Amino acid sequence: MTEITFSGYTDYKKAVDEAFITAAEDYVRIGYLLRLAKENPGILGGTYSDYKEFARCEYGLGDSQVSRFVAINEKYGEGDHLLPQYRAYGQSKLAEMLTLPDKIAEAIPPEATREEIRELKKELKEDENTTPIELMLEGKGEGTKWQQAIKAYFEKQNKMFEKAWRIETAIADGDIGEIKSFFAPSGTGFERIRLKGIGGVMISFFSENVTLTEVLSQHQDSILWAQFRQELSDFFKDIGKPSIQTWEALYGRPWPDKASESVTKPINPMAEGYFDPKNEKKEKSAPQNADKAHKSSGGEAVGTPQKTPSEEVEKVTGEVVDTPNKCENTPSESPENRINPQCETDFDPGKQNETENDTQNADKADKSTGGEAFSEGKNEGVEKKAAGDLTEDEKLMRQAMEFREDIKAQIMEKADAIKRATESMTFGRVKQMALDLEEAAQRAFDNESVIMQLMSKGVNTDV
Repeated sequence: MTEITFSGYTDYKKAVDEAFITAAEDYVRIGYLLRLAKENPGILGGTYSDYKEFARCEYGLGDSQVSRFVAINEKYGEGDHLLPQYRAYGQSKLAEMLTLPDKIAEAIPPEATREEIRELKKELKEDENTTPIELMLEGKGEGTKWQQAIKAYFEKQNKMFEKAWRIETAIADGDIGEIKSFFAPSGTGFERIRLKGIGGVMISFFSENVTLTEVLSQHQDSILWAQFRQELSDFFKDIGKPSIQTWEALYGRPWPDKASESVTKPINPMAEGYFDPKNEKKEKSAPQNADKAHKSSGGEAVGTPQKTPSEEVEKVTGEVVDTPNKCENTPSESPENRINPQCETDFDPGKQNETENDTQNADKADKSTGGEAFSEGKNEGVEKKAAGDLTEDEKLMRQAMEFREDIKAQIMEKADAIKRATESMTFGRVKQMALDLEEAAQRAFDNESVIMQLMSKGVNTDV
């Protein structure tokens, strides 16, 4: 065996990068070949019923793994080749980015880690639940959009604010290279922030420019580093020298005591202790770790079967592959195959439909007797106007009334979910669901405030 030598870390890192690029290219090519069988089953010569059965029986790949191969080829490939703009990402990061909107994916630099992308996806879910009504209630922030973004960035990255004195001279002298190094030491970087009246925004630092991408509208703004330097200059000119005291005055809160504590970490004063899903995951993983220790100590005879292609993929990419033990045409997503069946209740579409029908019938009965929730009373016999004939206030009222029905259904659904989770003794989920219910109730309250304001202006609720 010939030993490979490297001149240093840079040379070694380059070799690893190239290996991952090659792996991504191979992944796209496999996806392309499976896609051919998907679109033209006849290529299998009648040996297998479809491409998934072929991949399962010949290579030990589970259905979700096969779907991931095909999806990556469809989104990031051109034929059996990886598109040039995605070559630097690697297969595992491309897989994480599959469900992201195109504009958001474009705003993620290649240097982002897989864990950073996963964390971003969790934060983006919060933005998906934000409604136009809620954004309107927030009002608008002060200053230019870029100065608001800079302020939001330093609120989240408070340690960066404390060190910002390092670039005071660079900002004054126009030293763009020094400013770039401060915000993106590796050459690129990104952070998810939130702007008042806009919602979630991604600020991305690239080699040539800085970009803002709005999560809800997918609108993008981009400026050169020289323009960003001017925005920084105006921002610090208004607030003074960066320091802990300046930060506290700017954001109206004490400086975080712990270095690892996020300034923007959501805290729910109504809850008895903040629920952290990460802690719950650690608790869930503890029994699994104990299982592994038991097996390694001889508690269970474990063989060493020959590795399948899917196991090799898992070894290289870190993905958990759902490989079945036998080639059987059985559903891959059954209750028995769940990772943690104790923390899940079996989903029965029939029961869900019964529940939804019961809820709708109860709603109708409630309305017919004048007992509509959240209602100040509707005017009977009022003919609804066409959308084009509505004033701005009437349009807002119509939207608020529609949202009222939607949020009422959400609250009832969440309350029912809590009841089911309580019966199955999944207390961690109950606690999180309770927080979700509280949030939905707050949104309903805010919406009612809008309706009351419009009614005070004489706007009819039956627009």
